[in-house]
Amino acid sequence: MRLGLVSDTHGVYDQALSTLLTNVHQILHAGDVGHEDVDAHDILTKLSAIAPTLAVRGNVDDGAPTDLFPQSRVLVLSGWKVLLLHICGMPPKTTTACQELITMHSPDVVVFGHSHKHGICQHNGVLYINPGSAGVNSHS
Repeated sequence: MRLGLVSDTHGVYDQALSTLLTNVHQILHAGDVGHEDVDAHDILTKLSAIAPTLAVRGNVDDGAPTDLFPQSRVLVLSGWKVLLLHICGMPPKTTTACQELITMHSPDVVVFGHSHKHGICQHNGVLYINPGSAGVNSHS
């Protein structure tokens, strides 16, 4: 299974995503989908036209429906348990809330956003991935 990982679009759908996410089987969006007057659902609709898309609530997604944007998701994809959330932090500086979810769910992979800085590391047998910001208002 080929995954597309996206975060922090902040209401901006960059057309490059259509090309970059070609041939993925599933898209995971790690939050901050919308922004102020841009409906997060519009961004999800565009991503879902490429591949089935799941998202979590970011700190700017307050008005989004909780059924589409839960605080976190635990998925099993091709035998890998994936924890998807918005705020976590790269180890060893993970947030208390993230660490509690990791302890509760024992994921193989944690996908998160918030910092707008892409990164990947392995810590205590868990792979941590932050895809960075996919919006044009990126901080990185």
